[in-house]
Amino acid sequence: MNLAGQQYCIFNEKLDKVTYENRISALRLTHDNYPAILARVQKFHHSHAVRATHNVNCDNSIGDYLVDCKNVLGFEVFGCENVKYVGSSKMAKDSMDMNGFGYYSDHMLESLGSGNSSQICFTACCEFCSEIYYSAWCLHPNHLFGCVGLKHAENAILNTAMSHQEYNELAPKIIDHMRSTGEWGEFFHPSISPFGYNETIGADDQPLDRTTVEKYGWRWYDIPKKERTGEYVVPLDTAEYNPEKVSTEIAAKNIDTLLAGVIQCEKTGEPFRILKEELRFYIKHDLPIPRKHPQARYNERITFMNRKQLRDATCAECHASIQTTYDPAVRRVLCEQCYRKLVY
Repeated sequence: MNLAGQQYCIFNEKLDKVTYENRISALRLTHDNYPAILARVQKFHHSHAVRATHNVNCDNSIGDYLVDCKNVLGFEVFGCENVKYVGSSKMAKDSMDMNGFGYYSDHMLESLGSGNSSQICFTACCEFCSEIYYSAWCLHPNHLFGCVGLKHAENAILNTAMSHQEYNELAPKIIDHMRSTGEWGEFFHPSISPFGYNETIGADDQPLDRTTVEKYGWRWYDIPKKERTGEYVVPLDTAEYNPEKVSTEIAAKNIDTLLAGVIQCEKTGEPFRILKEELRFYIKHDLPIPRKHPQARYNERITFMNRKQLRDATCAECHASIQTTYDPAVRRVLCEQCYRKLVY
């Protein structure tokens, strides 16, 4: 960690190629030793300093994982200029409150997963658009209001085509009505979402309990318990499925048993299966067969990520004021200048 231009290193220890390869071969990951190895890695990481943000080549920008940005406030943004409250977007300009996609767009407001567009507001998953409002899943349209799933359409309201003059007369009236009800200027209300809040990635960034979600009038999804449709099996060591490590007959038998069986998650009790292609990957890379449900594994990975929330802090070295997603009480956080001195 915090190395530059190095190779053949394990936990920052410089090794020759032969020693490195021998240690990697000996460091075989199994279900039994995984917790100890993970704990060692985490302890190692927490003993080293981190840079306050992971921004590269940015001007007057605030956030994390920003690259080639100017006048940006957001997270995971590439090549954007003059955008605010934006996430996971690329190459957009003069926009605000958008998440996902972007790509050569400008003047977007309250948009989700939309791109290659100009002057679109309150949209979801629209592309190659101009001047559309409150629409979703539209492709190559112009002048739409409240439309869904249209392609190459123009001058339509609620999927009804009309003349350009009729559109220009009716759309302002709808906007005036929405302003009077307080609906104008906001994205689609979460209450009309077909998904529960706890099913979305919003719950990853901002976990909320059921009581709070329902208080806001949003959906909550009760995930049904799956019935077991097969015999429970406990995965063996990965070598037992590899014909290069055991006989072809034993490997084939073990593979058939695993693929036909059901694994009970050791954390949640939920049943799940291993796919043939998935097993091939574990065998190829000699990785332990999972004993936790995919959702349980996903939830664990999320805990390794910093929340998309900046906090004020001071550099642990020079005490300059910084903003970071790391908790300074847990990690030694450095400003960009001090971090560069450490690494380079």
